[in-house]
Amino acid sequence: MTTILVVDDSRVDQTLVQGILSNHHDLDLRFANHGAEAMQSIQQQAPDLVVTDLMMPEMDGLQLVRRIRQDRPEIPVIVMTAMGSATNAVEALEVGAASFVPKLQLTERLSDTVRQVLMLKHAVHPYGGVVRCLADAELTFHLRSDIDLIPQFVDLVQRTTSGLAICDATEAIRISLALEEALLNALVHGNFELTAEVASNGINPSSDVFCNRSNEPPYCDRIIFVQLRVAGGAMTFVIRDEGPGFDVAQLPDENDLTPFDGGIGRGIRLMRSFMDKVSFNAKGNEVTLMRDFRSTADG
Repeated sequence: MTTILVVDDSRVDQTLVQGILSNHHDLDLRFANHGAEAMQSIQQQAPDLVVTDLMMPEMDGLQLVRRIRQDRPEIPVIVMTAMGSATNAVEALEVGAASFVPKLQLTERLSDTVRQVLMLKHAVHPYGGVVRCLADAELTFHLRSDIDLIPQFVDLVQRTTSGLAICDATEAIRISLALEEALLNALVHGNFELTAEVASNGINPSSDVFCNRSNEPPYCDRIIFVQLRVAGGAMTFVIRDEGPGFDVAQLPDENDLTPFDGGIGRGIRLMRSFMDKVSFNAKGNEVTLMRDFRSTADG
């Protein structure tokens, strides 16, 4: 049974999270009122995942993320962000949180985010010994505009990352999440040309607009081109879609938190927090993501 530790000093929010996650089968929810209590619970029985508020007494969520990354790096943490706490949420991502969900969007986003992180955490990687022998590689993929291909590709990359033994489990999850966001952006906003407003509460493949795009030329005929390079202790992804692109000048600045809580701003924030380099071409239909594990080792 999968165990999730929910950390929040609000009984109302604890009950809300419990209700949202009640649709997950074989899930054991435990609760703590603040970070110090959470660490005691983790010492007694380590959970598979921690979902924490940021603003709490005794030990806040930011301190908790740091402690878990230091003491139990195999446990991923999802932070819940309240209105006006975007700065703290960004810092939580930078010090090791695996993802975040705005509290105003818990009902729409929390369940999918939990499922996404747990799926990556529980992925089986049987070829670690062979992958660890990999010195360098460059692969090119032409992915159809099929949302089911994205988790398959992300799983392949996570197998490579974990097999190389160049980062811990949570870091592998963070890289996979950044890659997944980039691929979803290429599919949804690029090839399918859906606006940020349409996808602001999450992507629903069964929705009418998504189904229409999945079966309607030219959208369904477009390809996502992906280059994966592994060399010199770094992984680089170049992802290009066949959509019209967008005005790169309209991207949020790295220090601008205005568009942080939803839409494309959330995906961009995750990519920037988890990767060492995120850059777009002039047309806006190609993004380059780079993670240099040597900088992690040196730091």
